[in-house]
Amino acid sequence: MSDQSSSHAIWLSKLKNHLERERYATSSASRCVTAARHFLDHIGAKCVDIDAAQPADVELYLQQALRRYRRRHGRAPGYKSWRRLQTDGIHMLLRLAHDRWPPVTAAINPAEEFRQEICGAYARWMAGLCGRSAGTVLAPVVRQGVFWTGWASVQPDEHWTP
Repeated sequence: MSDQSSSHAIWLSKLKNHLERERYATSSASRCVTAARHFLDHIGAKCVDIDAAQPADVELYLQQALRRYRRRHGRAPGYKSWRRLQTDGIHMLLRLAHDRWPPVTAAINPAEEFRQEICGAYARWMAGLCGRSAGTVLAPVVRQGVFWTGWASVQPDEHWTP
């Protein structure tokens, strides 16, 4: 067994253990592990280690998987549900490998830095309110926060304290 395939087997085992601990249904766990295995095969063929995987790698994999689906079935899938079926296991695997997925991008200007502060504070508040970890609520909160701060054209001022 090569180093890469043994590394993939270790990551898939970690994912299986996580899914068992969280009591995922057998069919859901199997689907997640299968999607993760296909993604690992994809990045392995591109000589990308899981620790170096980026959102662009996931997007490229999804584009190729979508083309395979169309060739196999002669039609496009119900896109949102199909995409979700593909990404659930991949994102779980990448969260295990990176501790946080998707990775946080660095702020490029003061307004973006301010947005990130607002979204982080909101995520912490929601986590406390719901009793969940900040990581659990972060992705949906960031999407909502970016939408609302962009919509409201929020700018930092001297009164803001996250």
